[in-house]
Amino acid sequence: MRRLPIVAAVLIAAGIGIIDPYACVQFGTGGALQRDLSKKERDSLLRTALRARDLVPPPGAGYVLDRESDEASADAKASWDDPAGKWMGPGAARALRIFSPMDPDAAGAPPVFEVRIHVNEEAGMPRALPSIFGDPGPFKIDGAVAVEFLTIPTEDAEPAGGANESEGGRVAMPTTPGAVANSITIIRMLVAGAEAEASFRAASGGKTAATSARTPVDRANRVESITVELYGAKGAVERAARRIPMTKLRALLSNGL
Repeated sequence: MRRLPIVAAVLIAAGIGIIDPYACVQFGTGGALQRDLSKKERDSLLRTALRARDLVPPPGAGYVLDRESDEASADAKASWDDPAGKWMGPGAARALRIFSPMDPDAAGAPPVFEVRIHVNEEAGMPRALPSIFGDPGPFKIDGAVAVEFLTIPTEDAEPAGGANESEGGRVAMPTTPGAVANSITIIRMLVAGAEAEASFRAASGGKTAATSARTPVDRANRVESITVELYGAKGAVERAARRIPMTKLRALLSNGL
């Protein structure tokens, strides 16, 4: 197995609770009363997640699809407003796909490329360590609100043992063009209603947007938001993000958004 550099190891450790670069919370206010979704409703949300995932182009040469990585799921329950006889918010679904470098042991091999789709879940800003990620910056894409998170080099001198070693959690990263293109990057993009997109845009700038009260909905399979998260090498992530057909992605939202 390929020995991962410290930056990648820290990011993998996110999966066990150190940081969570994919932190998402369900879009809506939630509630104490939960009600089962029908199979038809779950299947509808799941289809949306899978269709959105299929709209993300593969990262291209140098990668191979990890067929065992494909995952998708829909929540079995959603919050119910009993007095109103409606759902407090729609159900949620998600889908995952991973592409691995064809030769992970080769010098300069890129990190894995991950596609994560969230339906009716709104991505928050990562609780990232300052030594790993810089502040979020806008990523311009027509038809969506998007932010980019880059790993950043420290000003520390390279440790005696090489660029993959550090002291005190600080990582000395190379800054050659190839290393920059392969630096770990996250791009998150949201297609939703105007209010949700404004909140996401405000959060990316460290601000808090005013929110209105949640209006109950009639259908648990209503699609109010789709978040696409791309994780991997900067060059591959940015290319894929720009090639997503946003018109088709937005068409997956329910009417009225």
